[in-house]
Amino acid sequence: MLDEGQFSKFLPSGKFPPPDLIIRTGGTMRTSGYWLYDSEYSEWYFSDKYWPEFDAQELDKALEQFSGAIRNFGK
Repeated sequence: MLDEGQFSKFLPSGKFPPPDLIIRTGGTMRTSGYWLYDSEYSEWYFSDKYWPEFDAQELDKALEQFSGAIRNFGK
């Protein structure tokens, strides 16, 4: 029987833990199929800045938003 642990081994990201924070740049508010399975309990940060302009100040904003998130992991 295939369970969640076995299934995740077949994913390209299977050897890594699920991401806590996913940052999407360029003002696009969609996932584009990016880590759909692994992002079940991830927090998302959407930035209007494109990747070349994404700087330390914008990263601080993302981390500040993440630090205020109440994460209950589906409970």
